[in-house]
Amino acid sequence: MASDKLFFFLFQSNPDLILRCLNDLPADAGGYSFSAPVLKEREYRLDGLFAPPPERPELPAVILEAQMAADPAFLLRLYAETGRFLQQQAWSGDWRGC
Repeated sequence: MASDKLFFFLFQSNPDLILRCLNDLPADAGGYSFSAPVLKEREYRLDGLFAPPPERPELPAVILEAQMAADPAFLLRLYAETGRFLQQQAWSGDWRGC
């Protein structure tokens, strides 16, 4: 967003501007530093990946997600983990989920 860049620039160049937004900080609370850290993503692990043999690239990879108890978020998690895998591995072949 354009506003994110503006706020980043303003706070990066003068981090003590935050004192104007927070009335309950002491008047001498200057000296803040500003950064925009990248937050690590929670680790996700597929229950299984069946990769086709290298000599048979036309076969699909099969992504396995096992569920032993009722979980209303199961399909959402399966779709999210599958999408994350395909994106991170830059998978270009055929695939199936089960």
